[in-house]
Amino acid sequence: MVLPLAAASAAPLPGPVERTPDRAPGSARRTSSVDMLRPGGLGDPRLLVRATARDVLTGADGDVRVADTARLDAEVRYDGTRELVALRSEPARPGTAGLVGRSVASGFRAVADATLAPGDGGGVLALLLDDLPVALVIAGYAHALTKELPPGAGRFRPPAGLCSGWREGGTMVSALEAGGPMPLRPGPDAPAVSRADDPAAWHDTPVLPPLAMRRRRRIDVEPGTAGIRVDAMFRDTYADPDGRETVLHEYELRAVLDPAGLAVREIVAEPRVLPAPECPFAAESVLRLIGTPVDAVAEQVRRDLRGPSTCTHLNDLLRSLTGVPGLLARRGA
Repeated sequence: MVLPLAAASAAPLPGPVERTPDRAPGSARRTSSVDMLRPGGLGDPRLLVRATARDVLTGADGDVRVADTARLDAEVRYDGTRELVALRSEPARPGTAGLVGRSVASGFRAVADATLAPGDGGGVLALLLDDLPVALVIAGYAHALTKELPPGAGRFRPPAGLCSGWREGGTMVSALEAGGPMPLRPGPDAPAVSRADDPAAWHDTPVLPPLAMRRRRRIDVEPGTAGIRVDAMFRDTYADPDGRETVLHEYELRAVLDPAGLAVREIVAEPRVLPAPECPFAAESVLRLIGTPVDAVAEQVRRDLRGPSTCTHLNDLLRSLTGVPGLLARRGA
């Protein structure tokens, strides 16, 4: 469902997905979670990032095989420097030691890509390293929801015009320009993504502690006679001081790729939960990717999907489509 621009802000969103879909025979599934933890409270200038990702392959007979896993543990100074203080990955990569001391901001992803071993590109470890900069952005919402400013960083405020929800004249920007707080409220309760009837549906995740945030992603890839079907989603959640986990952002994404060249033939984004009434305007931006091979999607997103017609979080989901060729290769192997 792509909402018309004129109706997007008025149309109620459907809310978070209640159930993780079945794994289709012959498919590949990638799941990831990035936890942004504040064990010292929101006034502590340390952000701990705990991230996990996994690829599972489902055989034609329904058998499951884990094809790849990765874990990342990082500590970042959550102040004006955004300095990466510590980093450990599984599997270990010697080059990642050179990332310590760098700012997890513009340019970090390009340097992180250069640390990966041959064969890591498009894999789960690459996905987790790629998520570090956006983790710092998402972590800021905990401050916005509690109205507690981060140490040394001033008021949490992305630049106007960054995305659809932060457009000039929009709800968020107008409220801050009027001197008020960011107009954010807790979202709906987060449904479970795990399934008792399918232990392989998601990798294990611990209970999210109070004041923490989590980004979950899922990508399913299923070859078929009409093309390669991709079903993906992401969900950002926040655990309040009482431990209640609520949804801040959630999008679903469905696409069909040509088998030859893996170009995007069809693509639809469905906003499920978003914080501002202008946010759903960004759903139509995905149509610009029609005709683009998935291994070129990340570059096109960086180059063309900018400004108030887009969503930075939806863009991150789109960029993760670069992992589709690797999932297909593992399935073929």
